[in-house]
Amino acid sequence: MSGIQPTGIPHIGNWLGAIDQWRKLQSTVTADADAGNTDIIVCIADLHSITVTHEPTVLRYICTSVGVSVCLSVFLSVLLKCSYVCTYLTL
Repeated sequence: MSGIQPTGIPHIGNWLGAIDQWRKLQSTVTADADAGNTDIIVCIADLHSITVTHEPTVLRYICTSVGVSVCLSVFLSVLLKCSYVCTYLTL
């Protein structure tokens, strides 16, 4: 499991530091598609980005941009947006 904080539009540092590594990792794993098991979980840590003031529409746009830029296979990975998991705040 790994995550990315959507503080702005994805840039070359995000690509080299995380996104490209996740894509390479994905190419080395297999998944049991029938059982729904996956080996890679990537989270968009959007709740961590609210330490800086964002307009809600801008933050949604940034999260969407990060999600699109990750571009992982839905059969081999799970892309999770932290704010969609209500128990995340209790951890």
